[in-house]
Amino acid sequence: MQYLVTAGVILNRPLAYRENPRKVLGRTSDKLNSRFAGSLIQPLTRFGSHDLLVGAVAGGGTVPWIIIDLLLETWPEPYGIVIEAPFVVARPTSGMMTLGVRRERILFRGPLDAAAYRAATLLWEDTVAGWTAHRVDTLRLLRELGRQRCVAETTGVTQQAVSDTLRRAHWPRLRKSLKMVGRSLP
Repeated sequence: MQYLVTAGVILNRPLAYRENPRKVLGRTSDKLNSRFAGSLIQPLTRFGSHDLLVGAVAGGGTVPWIIIDLLLETWPEPYGIVIEAPFVVARPTSGMMTLGVRRERILFRGPLDAAAYRAATLLWEDTVAGWTAHRVDTLRLLRELGRQRCVAETTGVTQQAVSDTLRRAHWPRLRKSLKMVGRSLP
């Protein structure tokens, strides 16, 4: 199955700080297009003149990982993500409307077991609400470098300190949930 990914600013939330949405989305699309090149049917690109990214993913296994990386790259700004299946080319406009009125950061829409995915996204949103700048930086490095030992060497702290930060960010449970949802998406 193919999934449409729409990400952009949630309009009814004030921006938290300094960075221009276009700059954030440009940097984010570059990183994610590189990281998920093998899974993207259509790379994440800006939708016209809107502060919105649109892309398409083949297969659901990487969808949760794209979501978490979008949240990490845009944190703490109020960026939202809409995942729609089946892939329908004419849907970016509905994603824009959804992002404009939603409170949540994540929304799955499509022929899925809505209750299960809603429960997973509520867990993810609750986890994101507890993130701090230090936890996000550690998670970003872990997603880029892949190993706690590499993160420890890069930041000049012990591997135990990295592990403690990840535990406080609820990374073990979040990672397990991301894997489970990824396996269940067709």
